Amino acid sequence: MTPRVRQSVTPRVRPARPGEAAEIAALLRRSITELCAADHQGDPAALDPWLANKTPETVAAWIADPRQRLVAAELDGRLAGVGAAHEDGRILLNYVSPDCVGRGVGSAVMGELEGWLRGRGHAEARLEATRTALGFYRARGYVEGAGEGCGGACRAMARPLVAGLVIFDCDGVLVDSEPISLRLLYDTLTEAGVAIDAAAVKARFLGRSLASTRAMVAEEFGLDVPDAMLETMRDRLYAAFRAELTAIPGVAETLAGLKAPFCVASSSQTERIRLSLEIAGLLPAFEGRIFSATEVARGKPAPDLFLHAAARMGVPPAACLVVEDSPAGVAAGKAAGMRVVGFTGGGHAGEPGHRAELAALGPEAIIDHMRDLAALL
Repeated sequence: MTPRVRQSVTPRVRPARPGEAAEIAALLRRSITELCAADHQGDPAALDPWLANKTPETVAAWIADPRQRLVAAELDGRLAGVGAAHEDGRILLNYVSPDCVGRGVGSAVMGELEGWLRGRGHAEARLEATRTALGFYRARGYVEGAGEGCGGACRAMARPLVAGLVIFDCDGVLVDSEPISLRLLYDTLTEAGVAIDAAAVKARFLGRSLASTRAMVAEEFGLDVPDAMLETMRDRLYAAFRAELTAIPGVAETLAGLKAPFCVASSSQTERIRLSLEIAGLLPAFEGRIFSATEVARGKPAPDLFLHAAARMGVPPAACLVVEDSPAGVAAGKAAGMRVVGFTGGGHAGEPGHRAELAALGPEAIIDHMRDLAALL
């Protein structure tokens, strides 16, 4: 039996090496030729000038240029993507191998380049997007500016790199409540006769609003959850919170050191959010800036709640940074066009499988401790 080769889950981005200039040039040429047909339609008049400088010699010069950062992304031990940024604040390149489309390579490269520009003091990243890449950059929070680049073939775009607003999820990000909540939900469902294990409860319902959870239980398990059952579960949950709930380590210190304004946007009801923050000693820091999924039509993974919070705080989505622990929350932040940081410091998020789930959704970064957030801001 031929042994199965385990594929990498997330790309590894590193500085490009002079010895791989030819390989990088080949990837660039193939990516442009095969993936960018919307821009050149195979017409040599459009394609040939685009490819003209994608040579080993030119790539080697880019790698050696101290004003630029050229990075390579690896998947499964091979080259999967290439990107470059200039010290003047421009993203110059972001190309993915045709074999690696849809595996988070482009997002990983952009995260590395944007972080490099941020570290050099830039508050904004600028680029010129091809027709092929326009949707990708819009989803990442880039906004089209006035005028066109690339001789009219591309759109000039920009995105803030410094957060104008930090939006925290509550459960699993500010307070270590998810192990308690998932345990109580599992107990409630099994007592009602639902055949489900604890792992499946976490996989299906982590980060979901109560309304969403109720609808999913009805659809998947045929259990119409009555109001009385919800009230009993809520009473048991609040009692467990009062006995067990703690703040995530380092949260209070992180909030005290934030220069940007911040708020909380949670799938929980407002009453539960306030109780959780009060027990953890965090309520004064968020007073007047608490937003619940009960205030919008759709809960996570829809973007409604984060867009609602940004609008209420008067900050455009592209200038917001979301801190989330659940796949549903990461997806919601991405759908809102915001920067998203995955957080794995909660008691429910330590296993590798959870981190891989978050990484597969392409957050800008994943942090294990709240103190690491400051470096991303």
